[in-house]
Amino acid sequence: WRLMDFFRMLGLLDDENTYAVPRVLLGACGVVIIGMLVPQTMFWGEFEVGVLATLSPASELPHVWPTTGLIGFEMDSALNCLIVGFAKLMVISFTVA
Repeated sequence: WRLMDFFRMLGLLDDENTYAVPRVLLGACGVVIIGMLVPQTMFWGEFEVGVLATLSPASELPHVWPTTGLIGFEMDSALNCLIVGFAKLMVISFTVA
């Protein structure tokens, strides 16, 4: 809800959907920034699930480039798995908004 409130505060929500393109661009920036920090959030499904389920290194993600991201984030602990989960929820909220 807060993301939609943020878009509403910026004036990007209206009944006629006249600001769809700026809203999409802002949402895409959010997805890309999160994906650059936590590349595991950029997985699509069946090809990447094996890498994520076995906690393999991010360099094995087949459809993500660069696989190391900006900070070299890896899923090597329970806390990092939790971070990936929350980051994925944020990415999904950007795509829905």
